[in-house]
Amino acid sequence: MNGKLVTIAIIVQSEEQEFKKALDTALFQTYDEIELFIVASKLSGKNTLYMNHLVKQDKRVRLIYLANGTQDALKKEAARQARGEYLLFLNGDDWIDTDYIEALLRKADLKQRETGMAIDIIQCGTLLVSEHKFLRVPFFEYDTLLKEREIMKETVEGSLLGNHIWNRLIRCTLLRKIKLDGQDSYEDICTLYRIADYAYAALEVSDYKYYKHTKESMQQLRINQMKTGSTPDFQNRLERVENYEKRYEEMKDAYPEYANQMLAAFLKEALQIAVIRTADKEEHRQYATRINRIIKKVWNREIIQTGLPLLGRKEQLILQHRFLGKMIYRKVRKLEKNNPEKYAKRNAKLDQMMEKLQQKEYQKISQNKKIDETYKTGKTGKTERVYIIGTPEYHNLGDHAIAYAEEQFVYRYMPDKQVIQVTEDEIVNNFKDFSKEIQKSDILLLQGGGNMGSEYAVQERIRSKIISEFPHNRIVIMPQTIYFKKTKESQHLISKMIQIYGQHRNLLLVAREEVSFSIMKSKFKKNKVVLCPDIVLSLSYEKIAATLMRPDQRRGALLLLRSDAEGVLNIEQLLKMKEVCAEYFQEVRMTETSISYAVTEAHREMELHRKWEEFTRVEMVITDRLHGMIFAAITKTPCIVLTNYNHKLSGSFQWLESLPYIRYCNRVECLKETLEFMKKNVSIASITTMPQTILQPYYQKLAAEIMEDGTKRRLNVQS
Repeated sequence: MNGKLVTIAIIVQSEEQEFKKALDTALFQTYDEIELFIVASKLSGKNTLYMNHLVKQDKRVRLIYLANGTQDALKKEAARQARGEYLLFLNGDDWIDTDYIEALLRKADLKQRETGMAIDIIQCGTLLVSEHKFLRVPFFEYDTLLKEREIMKETVEGSLLGNHIWNRLIRCTLLRKIKLDGQDSYEDICTLYRIADYAYAALEVSDYKYYKHTKESMQQLRINQMKTGSTPDFQNRLERVENYEKRYEEMKDAYPEYANQMLAAFLKEALQIAVIRTADKEEHRQYATRINRIIKKVWNREIIQTGLPLLGRKEQLILQHRFLGKMIYRKVRKLEKNNPEKYAKRNAKLDQMMEKLQQKEYQKISQNKKIDETYKTGKTGKTERVYIIGTPEYHNLGDHAIAYAEEQFVYRYMPDKQVIQVTEDEIVNNFKDFSKEIQKSDILLLQGGGNMGSEYAVQERIRSKIISEFPHNRIVIMPQTIYFKKTKESQHLISKMIQIYGQHRNLLLVAREEVSFSIMKSKFKKNKVVLCPDIVLSLSYEKIAATLMRPDQRRGALLLLRSDAEGVLNIEQLLKMKEVCAEYFQEVRMTETSISYAVTEAHREMELHRKWEEFTRVEMVITDRLHGMIFAAITKTPCIVLTNYNHKLSGSFQWLESLPYIRYCNRVECLKETLEFMKKNVSIASITTMPQTILQPYYQKLAAEIMEDGTKRRLNVQS
């Protein structure tokens, strides 16, 4: 790694742009061999004086000034003058961790020694910072080396490299292969794909070290996506459409297997141009030639024939029925624009659904999927059946761990039962086919977790439907956390749940912590409620022992933190946490329990073991996620648990408070003190007690409750 010069180019486009944070993080990199360019088109007098002073004081710094230069021109000039082996473009509003370059180059050198391949592109994950909150954007689950055509595949299909040039170290010789003649833009998607085309090897690093800043709130970002009449938006969209078209034409021959991805992107954007156009007549006149050429291209017979299967129903409607499609689409867009708050939630749900469907990497979804014939004919030899209902096929490994643990729970405590798993998708799409297979003697276990109540409406509807449709079956809601917001909608939902649950004579509710147990007991007085820990804690040591490493092989700390509705940390707290951890560990990195692709039942165990292995490679885990704490507990990994906004985490910690290697920290400000205590008093080698050992009586009791037929007991209570 020694001797590799890295060029950092900070792009500054306006006098008001705050670039001091970017400058500081670049100057104080733990890696010494850097040169730093401030490439600016505008600088205030104060910033000019400061930069001139800095250039004199620090020989690594250079000021490149292009009066009124575009972002494209600034980047091209930086690439032309760069002397480094790698170049990092850093937006003036963004910043990086101080070990960004050192960590990425270390990973690249390790891969190069393993494979003998020089790495052309190195990238880690990005945190989008909006106000004081942070939102994860791209993330790589594992350090992954991509070779030649794999790079293009990841760029086109996964979009993890993004359609911008930020947040990556790019070999300068690779950049210089791109013609810098003023026609290509580094923000241009065509240029990015040409870089991917020229690259021999790219490395995705499993961590977040780049922080991309936006001044808008997440709600405002959503509203802005609905606007279509402003000049910059329309002009950028027009350029993007032309870039997609251009890249599609280039890829048809070189990468035919990926070209359709570009065609779909082109059609989706082009159809919006064709339908919405621009609200400004003068602007429309200005771009008329380009607009008409795009419209002509869209309704080309060959394009329609190839592109129609690639589109969603809305785009297909427009493409097949030009006049009717335009009318409907314009109507929908008008409603969205006039009522952004009303449609924001709906659009967010649609986005999640589309993402979920698009991420089906291992298995195609069939609307007419049937329950496996094995279960109908009884080939397993077991006649009594247990259905585990509502299992995931999405990206959250915490939910997958629950489904896996529920399956192992049945195998262990009910070995004479046949296990059948039914996914959420099967319930939603094929309920009639599924319900035909259910017999009165079958036991139905509803997926456990933390989605009971007003926070997750879809899962609650699935539960209520199952409970209503199968009044004679033994139904068990596996260990759950229940939570209701203090709203009128929540009160209405509670009333509905009480009515539906109360009518079932053989329903068992299982709470996974004391607060949920109290809520369930008070609300569902007609149903039996029991208390049992999260089902993942029932996994035996042997189920994960194959992945465990020796204590002396563990290195660094792992941060696993929420950025969704349940998270309470802001970006300042996150940065402070990283700073504190760096005092105690050689390496500090971030990870997720939610990965970027969907996981099916067939690949569930493999993905879980990969995640558990990640835990076993570190000395410490710091998390505000429930299954971050639980994964640490079952892998013998010391863990500091941070509080979140509801009782899901704090309540479940009570089951583990007797374990010396799991410690609760209710204030981020106390993290350093807690770390100090853990480092002095907790030895991984001395950990002998596992959660499954101390909690086994609860699972034995739960198994007995499940096997008990509650109908007779319920009738006795009523009489």
